[in-house]
Amino acid sequence: MVLLAHHILESYVMTYVS
Repeated sequence: MVLLAHHILESYVMTYVS
């Protein structure tokens, strides 16, 4: 669960930075 949340967070950050 934590790993999934981390992956989603990273994806969200990547989209924000893009």
